[in-house]
Amino acid sequence: MPAVIITQLRWLDRVEEPEALSDKLLEMITVTSLSIQREIIGALPEIVTDNQHEHVAKSLKEMLFEDPQLTVCILDSLANLNVSSQLLAEIRTSVMKILPSTKSSQLAVVLRFLLHSVVPGNAMEVVAEIRDNLDLASSLPMHTSTPAASSSSRAANTSEGELLAAQALQASLRYQKCIGDAWMKVIELLPTVERHKSLDLLMLFILHQCPGRHKGVEALIRSKCRDGFFLPDLVETAFLSHVQALKEYFASILSVAESLLRSMDGAVAMFAQTLYQQVFLNFAVFHQQEVIGALVTHVGGGQSHEVDAALNVLSYLVDTQPMAVSPFVVFLKGMLDYLENLSVTQLRRLFTLLSQLAFCGDCDASHVADDMHIIVRKQLTNSKLRYKRMGIIGAVAVIGAMASTSGGDSEAVTSTESSQPSTLSGHTYEQTVSLLDMVRTNCAQHPLAASLFYDELTAIVCRGRLDMKVLTWIADCVVADFQDAFLVEADTVLQGSAPLELGLAYNLDSGDEGSVALNLVPLLEKMPAASLSARLSDQTCPTLSLISMPSHFSLLQHCEKIQHAQSLEGIDALLGCPVVLCAESVIQRFASLPTNQRLRICASLLLAINWCREVINAFSTQQDGEMALKVVRRLQNITHLEQVSECCMAATPSFVPPLAVFDEDVAVKSVGDVIATITAAPGAGGSAKRGRKPTKKKKLVDDTIAGAEELSSQQDIDGSIAASASSVPAASSAPALPPNSSILSHYRPCVRELDLDVFCLLQHTCITKKEIASGKHSERTEAIRMQPPQLLFLLSDLQRKVDHTLPATASSRGSFLKAKHRGTPSGFTLLQRFKPVEIAQRLVEMLPWLCDHLEWAHEILQMSNEAAVQKLDGGDDDEDDAVDDACLDLDCNEEKTMRDIYRKIMKIVSTLLSWSGLSALKEVRRGIYRAFASRLDSGDGSRNQRLSYLASQSFQYLQNFRTTLPDLKSATLLCQQLQILCEQADGSQLSSELSDVAGSFLQREWPSEKKSTQANESLVFLLELHITRANDSLSVMEAIAGQAAPELLSADVHQTSLYPTLTKLSFPSFYRCLLQELVALLRSQPSPKAGDPMEVKRDQLTKLQLCVGVFYILINLVKAFDVRPVLGNALKYGRMFVETFLRLGMPVLDSAFRVYKDDVQSLLKTL
Repeated sequence: MPAVIITQLRWLDRVEEPEALSDKLLEMITVTSLSIQREIIGALPEIVTDNQHEHVAKSLKEMLFEDPQLTVCILDSLANLNVSSQLLAEIRTSVMKILPSTKSSQLAVVLRFLLHSVVPGNAMEVVAEIRDNLDLASSLPMHTSTPAASSSSRAANTSEGELLAAQALQASLRYQKCIGDAWMKVIELLPTVERHKSLDLLMLFILHQCPGRHKGVEALIRSKCRDGFFLPDLVETAFLSHVQALKEYFASILSVAESLLRSMDGAVAMFAQTLYQQVFLNFAVFHQQEVIGALVTHVGGGQSHEVDAALNVLSYLVDTQPMAVSPFVVFLKGMLDYLENLSVTQLRRLFTLLSQLAFCGDCDASHVADDMHIIVRKQLTNSKLRYKRMGIIGAVAVIGAMASTSGGDSEAVTSTESSQPSTLSGHTYEQTVSLLDMVRTNCAQHPLAASLFYDELTAIVCRGRLDMKVLTWIADCVVADFQDAFLVEADTVLQGSAPLELGLAYNLDSGDEGSVALNLVPLLEKMPAASLSARLSDQTCPTLSLISMPSHFSLLQHCEKIQHAQSLEGIDALLGCPVVLCAESVIQRFASLPTNQRLRICASLLLAINWCREVINAFSTQQDGEMALKVVRRLQNITHLEQVSECCMAATPSFVPPLAVFDEDVAVKSVGDVIATITAAPGAGGSAKRGRKPTKKKKLVDDTIAGAEELSSQQDIDGSIAASASSVPAASSAPALPPNSSILSHYRPCVRELDLDVFCLLQHTCITKKEIASGKHSERTEAIRMQPPQLLFLLSDLQRKVDHTLPATASSRGSFLKAKHRGTPSGFTLLQRFKPVEIAQRLVEMLPWLCDHLEWAHEILQMSNEAAVQKLDGGDDDEDDAVDDACLDLDCNEEKTMRDIYRKIMKIVSTLLSWSGLSALKEVRRGIYRAFASRLDSGDGSRNQRLSYLASQSFQYLQNFRTTLPDLKSATLLCQQLQILCEQADGSQLSSELSDVAGSFLQREWPSEKKSTQANESLVFLLELHITRANDSLSVMEAIAGQAAPELLSADVHQTSLYPTLTKLSFPSFYRCLLQELVALLRSQPSPKAGDPMEVKRDQLTKLQLCVGVFYILINLVKAFDVRPVLGNALKYGRMFVETFLRLGMPVLDSAFRVYKDDVQSLLKTL
């Protein structure tokens, strides 16, 4: 009956008393039941007259907060009322207040009302408020199931309101372009990682389905990934919170993932990988099949980075969800058709994941095992090395899967043979041994193939998952012949034929009788001379080749560790045994030796380096003190050998070093080609102008030989090594090569890689030559100490590893920090066993040691600088004696080494702090900040402190090193570190201190450097920090433009006194940065509002006056500096300044004109 009565009141032709009718209807709402209330509210727009719409709307607005059950009908009624824009804004504000508490079933109606009231003028404001107040995750029941749970169980717990809300958003985006543009702009302007929500991803996928927005959405996601805002955690949260809605947009998700996975940017590709993973883990079987098909297509795409990313996803899925992947093994098997297009690393990953599926007893993919065996046997018997290498990798992957223990954890590495019984069946054991024997037989005549076999076998042994019976067979049958092949009794070494007299070098066990020696040069003499003039490793050899010696020893020591609980006492004689090399007299006559003998000497030196590297890899983790001392001395041997080999190789241009990394397709150049590349490099002094006569190669060889003949013997700390080291002269850089150049740095594939465990040597302190001469070293004979060259060697290698593994975000990576792209880097095979997170955790463990070395170098350089200042000031002798003599008399080479150490540590710390994945690892960040904060000796127990406090303490610690920075690049790295810490600490005081630090670097005179893009960009980076982080940015800009820059107007002034870095060469960079920051500062000014008090208007006017004043000074400088870069920047940023002033500044002038008429007129005249 009530519904019939209300129906009769609809659409009346005439209402006698409209106001009384509307009041009576509103009164009835308060006293009737819920159903009648809904009927009355829904009929109000059709009953009341137009002049009563505002009155009714105000009353309904008040009812929104009284009864949530009436929200839907009230909003439907309000949407049909004709009200003013001001009242509509008030209603929208009221609806925004109830949005966070709205039930999921009502969200669609609320969102539809809010978006229906949007006009282009307020679209961004409304969308930003909706985004801030809308939280679908809290409106829906949280999913507590694991990612492996079926999607159907999740859908049962998810409200249909999520789907309706997503559909409401999609409808508004499709039919109102301004709303879509506003959503894109709001998401684009989010400043920090914390401000981004899972809702943003959902909205971007909804936008992607709208016609014409595909490219824009993908470009925005790429930008967010590069800036480090879209992290894998955000993707996981989105799928956890909105899985039911995301299923509706599967096509968009798959399209975005396919596009982003092809990106060469690591952060973008990681985002796409996470999308694929989460879709497979959370969606239905049909979607999983589409994901597998897309990944297989990526593998066949041909682009190396795309293949790597797709294999990363497949490996993750096979490791975590083998049962879910096994139904699609037919698709995965199709990747075997692409083997010829894959690199060795990609082949290894492909064979590994297929072997896991084929030989996992729980998976229904055992039929793949037969195909794997057929392919492996076919490739192993192929005579071409390329296919044989595929067979070796596939066979070892099959062996690793077949002989894997059931436990399969890392604890197996420390177990002994007796405590870990075999669980392998007899048939499987016979198959495994048969396959091992077949690989060994087919590789016997090919040194490169044998070396790759040893390295691949070492990799699966290191995992600790190999059955002990198989491991014992490997130890007995594969590596047992190492002693007979490469070792000889030290006292029975025969002299080589003249002029290659032999001697025992680098003997650490000279007092032991019956010791063994590495039989290096005699084995080289047995090899044909033709193999040395081209590529040593290309020749087939019926006996074991020296090329495989480092790989052979690596497999030997890993088997020994696993069989004897990480102990190497059984082979400890190899740590200190000497190496059979050419005698000192041969090296002294190097200039007169024939070419084939020079080739043998160069090859022997390089093989000796690789031997020492593998020895350090093996024994660096041993706890015995004597072994640790010998490891440090082996490190000294490496640095000495590298110096000698640099000279000998430079004097032998035809030498082509043998490969030491066998899982890459590398074309090794001759030494002569490498020297030509070094001397022709920009800035190396070898890039002659056109028409200039090139330097003759003969002159280069003669100079290098002359330099080698003048070298003296290396003096080591221990006398036992000095005797053997004196047989090989310590070489300096070849005179013909540019400074800081190295030939060996161009032969990374020819040098064995250092394991991460080697960097435990960083825990040993360092000692200078002056301290050794002063006798301080003898006072601490119990301590193991390195010398600066050895420390620099370790830090250089660690920096390469960190740079390769931990890429920086785009926001924290300047172009001055980018390494030039030179293709795929070599020498990171061992590093690929670890995830970036694991490497970051290892690096955190090393931070205390790095801080020790950084503080030591800081102290040495500080005292050296003080001594230099005293000498320049003509101080008394007594004052000079007061400074520690150990730090004063640093020779040029040692001081340069100290500064290089300083740079390396700064670069490592900077790379770690700017790593793109660090923001998602709170505990790793806490470990980093705690390591720095603990150095301040505050004694307040930094373990339980807040993260922001630890970041502020780290800031205080690192800024203490600003006084001894060696160059401008190191200053830039330090400022980058302080900037990251300042953002984590959230302190305005730190921001001001950062500005002061950057300003002090700009006010410091650095060593003169050649004009380069990197130097200018470093100055721009420091200037931006100095301005943006200052409490009064305009004052800083006014000081630079009004005081410092005019000093350059004098003809005899090349740099300013206030800012020595501001020179006539760097002025265009300073000028561009000042204009750019001035425009940014003007854009950041808030727009005036009608209700602003007069004080606010006065402050806005004052800031405008200062901005215009600085702009006036900068434009006037163009008259004195009328070069093209300055003119171009003045035109570009001048136009931007005027446009911004008209848009944001003129409303301020309008609002303040009545009160501050004279000031406004003066400002306009100045502009």
